[in-house]
Amino acid sequence: MKVPGILTKNFSLYHDVVEGFRKRGVGVASLEFGRPLPPGIAAVIASRSDGEAPDFPDPLFIEDFSSIESLIDAALLKCGGSGEIRELVIGIDPGELPGIAVYGNRVLLKKENARSPEEVRPVVERLLCTYHADRVVVRIGHGARILRNRTINALSGMVPIELVNEQCTTPARGEIVEQRDSDAAAAIALGSGREVSGEFSIVPNAGEIRDMQRKSRLVSEGEFTISKKLAARVLGGELSLDEAVELCRRKENP
Repeated sequence: MKVPGILTKNFSLYHDVVEGFRKRGVGVASLEFGRPLPPGIAAVIASRSDGEAPDFPDPLFIEDFSSIESLIDAALLKCGGSGEIRELVIGIDPGELPGIAVYGNRVLLKKENARSPEEVRPVVERLLCTYHADRVVVRIGHGARILRNRTINALSGMVPIELVNEQCTTPARGEIVEQRDSDAAAAIALGSGREVSGEFSIVPNAGEIRDMQRKSRLVSEGEFTISKKLAARVLGGELSLDEAVELCRRKENP
């Protein structure tokens, strides 16, 4: 199995790089100056501050990258093949803070969260500028109907979109919400789905409106239940649940 390795005397840099790989669930080999490289090393990360270059073709120098994240991206691409991305897959777990996972040649490049379904579009635009691939596909989980449809509508006409059945992709509940969402997005990215296109309805049904009203009672600690009209506006992305509750509060206390 191809793995990245790190060769540096700078403990702070070493720690930051290893921690960055750990967050992505990837192990990194610790290398030593003057010793032969172990088999299976596909990328060597080094620092020019050490004053000596590793005996390895095309090493990745930390100083050449704008961030640890971009350095790790480059190392993972080397571990995944030639360094060129044949297929870029962006998995999205729909939600209020959509989870996003990016794979290049089936190698996990990064995970993050968008601030809203509509904010997924600028995130994907940024990813497409960062990673150039022969083929791009966005895979979106089928759950959370309105949030899912808002996400699809935000990306409509931009990239090919596939809808993936989310059954068995939701991680354990012990993780924080944002991490669960991005982990679910990783599973969605590796799934298979059916291609979809066009605009999807974001008109809420009665059950979705009732559920949003229930959430408003939780947010306001039982003080308010927002109207059906406000619930529909929240579901459609016109305002946040906190804003809707605040509107009720102002109406009650002018």
